[in-house]
Parts: sequence; structure tokens; C-alpha cells
Amino acid sequence: MMFNEEDILYRGRSLVQNKDFDQAIVAFDEALRLNPEYIEAYYSRANAYEMLGQFDKALADYAKILTLSPRETVAFFNRACIFRQVGNHDAAIAEYTRAIELKHDYGEAYFNRGAILFSQGQLDQALENYTPAKEYLPDDADVIVACGLVYFVKKDYEGALREYDLALTVNAESIRAHGNRGNVLELLGRNEEAIAAYTRVVELNPSDYKAHLNRGYVYSKMGKNDQAIADYTRAIELNPHHVKTYRYRGNIYMKLRRLQSALEDFNEAVRMEPLQSDNFLYRGMTVMAQGDFTKAAEDFREALKLNPHSHRAWAQNGAVQAEFGNNEEAIRHYTEATRIAPTEIISYYCSRGCLYTKAGQLNEAMADFEKCLEIDEKYAAAYMNMGLISRTNGDARKALELFSKAIELDPNYVAAYQNRAVAYGMLGDKYKADKDIAMAQRVG
Repeated sequence: MMFNEEDILYRGRSLVQNKDFDQAIVAFDEALRLNPEYIEAYYSRANAYEMLGQFDKALADYAKILTLSPRETVAFFNRACIFRQVGNHDAAIAEYTRAIELKHDYGEAYFNRGAILFSQGQLDQALENYTPAKEYLPDDADVIVACGLVYFVKKDYEGALREYDLALTVNAESIRAHGNRGNVLELLGRNEEAIAAYTRVVELNPSDYKAHLNRGYVYSKMGKNDQAIADYTRAIELNPHHVKTYRYRGNIYMKLRRLQSALEDFNEAVRMEPLQSDNFLYRGMTVMAQGDFTKAAEDFREALKLNPHSHRAWAQNGAVQAEFGNNEEAIRHYTEATRIAPTEIISYYCSRGCLYTKAGQLNEAMADFEKCLEIDEKYAAAYMNMGLISRTNGDARKALELFSKAIELDPNYVAAYQNRAVAYGMLGDKYKADKDIAMAQRVG
């Protein structure tokens, strides 16, 4: 029985479906031997070459197609996809553009061209491509989600949310729409809605570790630590190689003073990523909380060696040096932390101010506490420590004013009540001093 080129083409396509690409190419070669202008055979062979990663041969087949039929939009589109895959984005954009010129409603070409522009940070140009893609692919929720992602990166969160909601009207089970919607809701502080969005992802795909990770993060922000730990634990079960999850869960354990559990998580993080500064930083904080300052100092030094620009590593080195009684060294480390992050972390100035106070450098200490208030005028600890300096200087009335301000900002500030009681005693007001001591005991 004689086979014609069409029979051989179908046999080759069957081999492609069975992933026998080499034998499929042999079949397509035979079809093209029988008919050298058989465009469908060139398409099929190019596809097989792509599957094998032989992109140059695939491009050559598409070039042959365009020689035979110069207006083959699919050939331009497929060539663009290959160029995109190998990282030649300029060539890919040019091919997508040619496909659109030949077929103005080629939604997939607009979408892919927009994706390249988005990856290059050209957000407005990406949106200009996603907009017609939405028009020509009205049933494709992924196109609408891509629009939402542009708005998200532009920090237009309401615009992003509008797109994700629209995507869900097209496909109510779009995991990407639900997940991205959860990200936006979280940033907008709408935590309960974010939880609901991530929960929907989990319902649609129980093995999606990122949904558990993201939901756990929102739970942790809400102070729902048990739920956060449960989600982080499930995320680790689904993907035991995701280091950040161990850090996130370790931080919750730290907050709950479950220090051994925290240490186990940070040990695992260090084992998996021994060149990540934060892994040593968090482990050092854990062993420091356990009272092992020597081990903590080793971890903080390693964190700083891995990332000399980490203000947190400098500050933690300062904290452990203070525990060793090395005040000058501690002050030096806190000074470097404030240089790197001059306004981000108020506590660096407060900690350094306390060290200056301990060293008797009261002017320097007062300057640090004033800097705290410059950053946040409601920072109760600054008023408290300024009150201590005023009392040390013998100005009981000024100290009283400052301790009272700290209590106004934090009605449960035990040390402020205790020290205000001392100030009242210095002024001879035993009744108010006793009242403050009783209040300190009650709130403490």
C-alpha cells in the first residue's frame, strides 16, 4: 500500500503525541521529500524541533514557511515565541509586531508582546498591548490578570483589584486571580478578605504551597499565631525546600517564646542557605534569647560578614556587645546601623542612647532620644529615657513631666510608673508616689 505525504504527516503527529520526537522528525522529513512545499509538514517538524530544544532548526523551518507563504501569521507568532524563549526579546517583539500587522485582532500576539514589555519594566507599553488582548480574547482570564499585575506594580492597587475582580467574572476558578487579589487585599489592610482569597486558592488547589505561605503571613500580621504556624507547616510539607517559610515560622515561634522550635527552623534555614545573612541573624537572635551570648555573637558576626550593609546585623552585634559589657563597641555598631538606616528603626537610637546614658555621656544620650521623637513624636520609650536623664541631672519636675508623657502614650508602661513614683518622692509627694507604685504593680 502506498502512503502519500498526508498519511505520513498524520503518522508523524501521532509520534509527537507519544513524545517520540526523533521518529516524528523522520516521518516529517519523508513527507517533505514527497512534497517539498508541504507547509503543514514544516509546521509539524518545527514543533518537534522545538520540543527537542533545537531552536535553530525550528526557526529554519518557519523561515521556509514564510518563503512559501509570506503572510503566514502563525509562523511569525511561533518564531517570536522561540526568540522569547531564548531571550532575544527585540527579535521576538519584531515578530509579534509583524503578526499583528498581518492580523490586527491577533490577541495572543498582543498578549505575548505585552508580557515582554512588562518584563522590561515598560508598564504603560505593556498595558497598551494587554488592552487589545482583552478585547480580542474576552474569555481569557489570564489576560485580565496580567492587566491587574501592571496596575499592581504601578501601585494602583484599586485598579489591580478591579482587574482581578473582572477576571473572576470570566473564570470564577482562576487561581491566579484569587491569589493576586489576596496580595492586593493584604496590602490594602483588608486582611479578612485576603484570608478568604487565599483560602479559595487552597480550595481550588490544596497543593499550592504559596497560598498557605501567603495566608500564614496574613494570619501572623493579625496575631493569629496558631493559624499562621499551621499554614507555614503545611507549606513546608508541600515544599520543604522553601527557606523563607522556615524563617517565617521561626519568627512566630520566637514571638511565642517557643525558642527551641524557632532554633530548629533557623538551623534548617542555615543548612539550606548557608550564604544568606538573615538565616544567621535570626538564629543569633534565638540563641541570644536563650542566654547563649557567645553563640549569638558568632552568628551575628557571620551575618555581618555575609552582608556588611545589613543594619539589623550591625544592631544585633551592638546588642550582644552590650550584653558583654563592651559599651564602646556596642555604640560603634549601633552608630553604623543608624548610618545605614537613618530613619527606619527608632530603637537603634534608643538603644544607643541608653548606652550613652550608662557611660555618663548624657548630652549624646539626650540627642539620640530627641532623634527618636523627631522620627516619631509618640515614641514613649524616648520620653521615659529622657525623664531618667532629667532625674539624674536633679530636675525632678522635668522628669515628672516626661514620665507622665510616656504614661500618656503607653498607659501600661510599668517602668514609667515606677520612675515617676521616684520623681514624686523627690518632690515630697508621698501620696502620688505610692499611687504610682500601686499602679505599676497592677499593670505589671
